Amino acid sequence: MRVVFGQESNREYAYARVLKVWFDERSDTQTLTNFVIERGGIENVRRTASNTQANKLTADDYRDIAANALTGEHALATFGLHNYMLSDSENDTDYMVALVHCDRNGNGKVVYGSNKRALVDNALAVMGKELDEQQTKAASKDTLDDVKQRKTANVKQFAARVLANKTAA
Repeated sequence: MRVVFGQESNREYAYARVLKVWFDERSDTQTLTNFVIERGGIENVRRTASNTQANKLTADDYRDIAANALTGEHALATFGLHNYMLSDSENDTDYMVALVHCDRNGNGKVVYGSNKRALVDNALAVMGKELDEQQTKAASKDTLDDVKQRKTANVKQFAARVLANKTAA
């Protein structure tokens, strides 16, 4: 953008943002002009692109993710529970938090457990966020591969046009 406008102000930032969004979201045959028209103009493309990043998950969302994903079907281990681990009789959850002591040899031992609601809720929120981040990271690798393939195809097309123009001239 600086090459065209010579400086970088809000207008140039908006144009650069639109170009980036178009490049990432367009279909193979869609022109920049059609993309901008379909999205309602330059400012609308810029605004909607920044609003999509504002959708953040809350601790309650992460807690729900973990509670739904960690149903016990794929348990790391199973063991009997002691009564002292279920000290919170008012707790209506099927979960408890275990404190695991890890030694230098990579072995772990459950040394305490609790079903205190606040502790369980915090653990579920942390674990839900970690699971979401791991899933997002795995999905972004697939997305990055797609972007790489699309960009490679675009560069090939561009190089072919440049070479065709040079040989025609």
